[in-house]
Amino acid sequence: MATQPASPARSPGAKQEPNASAAQPGWSHAPGTLTLLWLAISLPLVAWDTAYVLLRPRSMPGGSLHWPLWAPYALYGEIDHMYGRKQWALGNGFPAAQALMNAAETAIAAVMTVSKTVLYWLNEYCSGFDNIGHNRPVTLFFPWIIPK
Repeated sequence: MATQPASPARSPGAKQEPNASAAQPGWSHAPGTLTLLWLAISLPLVAWDTAYVLLRPRSMPGGSLHWPLWAPYALYGEIDHMYGRKQWALGNGFPAAQALMNAAETAIAAVMTVSKTVLYWLNEYCSGFDNIGHNRPVTLFFPWIIPK
C-alpha cells in the first residue's frame, strides 16, 4: 500500500494556497491601446459614412440634412463619383450595399474593414478606375486613399 507524503507543517496564520484548478478562469483578452485608438477613430467615421449613404439624397449637397454634418461629402462626391450625384442618378446600389456592410462590419469585426477596402480597390481596378480615375494622385491621397 503506497503512502501519501506528509503535508508540510503550517504555521498558524499562514495563507493557504487556493486550489490550482479553481484559480484559473477561462481565457480572456483585453484589446491593446492601438486597437482601442483605431476603434475610437474608425467607428464614428464608419457610422458617419453609413448614415450619409443611407440618407441620400437628403444628405447630399442641396438636401435638407447636408449642412453641416455631411458638408465634406460635397468635395468627396466630386472626387469619388460613387458618393456623388453621378452614381445616385444611375441608381447604382453599390454604395448602399457597402453602407449596409459597414453596419455589419461595426457589429461583427474589424476584419471586415480590410476585406471591404480590398473590395473597393478591386472594384475601381476592374472598372478601369471609372469613379476615381479623373483625379490626380495628389488629389486622391488625403480625401480618398487615407480614409480607405
